[in-house]
Amino acid sequence: MKYFNVTGLCLPGRDYMCDISSKVSQIVAMVERGSYFTINRARQYGKTTVIRQLEKVLLEKGYRTWINKSVSTFEKLDIHLNKVCKNKKIVLFIDETDKTSNNLVFLRFIGMLRDKYLERGSPNKATFQSIILAGVYDIKNIKFSPPWNIATDFNVDMSFNETEIASMLAEYENDHKTGMDIGAISKEIRAYTSGYPYLVSRICQNIDEDLDRNWTINGVQKAVRMILIEQSTLFDDLFKNVKSNSELRDLLFITFLRPFINGVGFYHLESETRDGERTDVIVELKLWYGEASHEKALEQLVGYLDSKNKDTGYLLTFDFRKENNIGKPQAKWVEHKGKRIFDCMAGV
Repeated sequence: MKYFNVTGLCLPGRDYMCDISSKVSQIVAMVERGSYFTINRARQYGKTTVIRQLEKVLLEKGYRTWINKSVSTFEKLDIHLNKVCKNKKIVLFIDETDKTSNNLVFLRFIGMLRDKYLERGSPNKATFQSIILAGVYDIKNIKFSPPWNIATDFNVDMSFNETEIASMLAEYENDHKTGMDIGAISKEIRAYTSGYPYLVSRICQNIDEDLDRNWTINGVQKAVRMILIEQSTLFDDLFKNVKSNSELRDLLFITFLRPFINGVGFYHLESETRDGERTDVIVELKLWYGEASHEKALEQLVGYLDSKNKDTGYLLTFDFRKENNIGKPQAKWVEHKGKRIFDCMAGV
């Protein structure tokens, strides 16, 4: 019996999976062109599953695996690659590059691969047909010498579209005969998840295992609410990034604020708007550090409002104290030194 898997590598025949053959075909084309590239996507985005499917297709096309434990130094590896890669197409996969990106041995290895790439075509020099790195971050953005500046941009859309989601639901429906409207359900799941692989599978898993196979629009919405209140490593990482990145906090709040602006106004964050520009909404973003700090934030916002000759502003405070977040978010209009301020406390 198959299940929806959200905890690692997905395998055909064991797990319900979206049809990713189109994505794999695009990557195979990059390999055939001799491209070096990084599959850098967020956590639980299906990178390892895609790599396994890619490996399977390449083996079917005549590529072979290679292991040689006698190669114990970089010098021996350099000589060995010149031999085994000559007139052969060998592809190197390195998964989870984030875990080794600060390892000096790994960085030296990457530097050697870069040098061999630049030398390929020279007499008695040969190297891998293609190198595929996979991780959350693009190794091109990691500062080391020499830089990994030989990589081709990776533009394959790794999210699941409605058709791909429908392929997984069709496989499930063939097994269980629920009578679901596959087109409507796949569209609803895509609308809530933007095709994020983990979220797509998690919604399906919730419906299948916890919601009595309620394959309706209402069932999808209930599954989404379950995800929003549960703890997960994905959301924990997101909250850590929000907490440590002020620009990301600004971006998230602007996304939240746009319905209030209604597409016709302008917002102002901190004091970044240039003199003379129109400003309709002034927003101050803060982290919760206690009542005294909150009072200072109100004072700072009043100063911004005075500088822009405005009487109304918005203060959004993020509170990361998990033990104190029951009942949040809280929001209310307050009067402070003649200014009207929408004071919102968002618990996460």
